[in-house]
Amino acid sequence: MDRQRRHDSQGVMEDDLNDIKADISSFRYELLEILQTNGMKTPQSTQRRRSLLQLLSLACFAILPLLIARAI
Repeated sequence: MDRQRRHDSQGVMEDDLNDIKADISSFRYELLEILQTNGMKTPQSTQRRRSLLQLLSLACFAILPLLIARAI
């Protein structure tokens, strides 16, 4: 309860906004995937962008342990 009160007094932080943006983006791609699975047409550029984002995400997760190990 006290933690929530402190958080409320700080206002909205940039990290909060970035989290919301990420959630909205994830929801958008999940919804497009559901629509495509059910036979609806979706923009091809969206599919290419999603593939690129997935590739970048995998690359980041592959590199992250190396960066952490180097920092330790």
